[in-house]
Amino acid sequence: MELSINICTYNNRDFLKGCLSSIFARISNVAFEVVVVDNASNDGTPDMLRQTFPDVRVTENRTNRGVARARNQAIQCSRGRSILLLDADTEICSD
Repeated sequence: MELSINICTYNNRDFLKGCLSSIFARISNVAFEVVVVDNASNDGTPDMLRQTFPDVRVTENRTNRGVARARNQAIQCSRGRSILLLDADTEICSD
């Protein structure tokens, strides 16, 4: 695995959907995984992830642990040689 793309989120379902759509549409020249840590969203984020992006590895926190702790969680379960930390409102615009 070349790259782990880590995203932490809290109630950003629609932004996250755009972010993940751009990742899967634009990145094709490197083996990658996507790891999302959800900080107890109540906007349907985990359901959207399971239904729309089944290949994404998701950790669902019971409480909002904050972005720093959530990023550390994502890093700990990443398998990539390199790690890319993204925010849920980021979109990949080119290859």
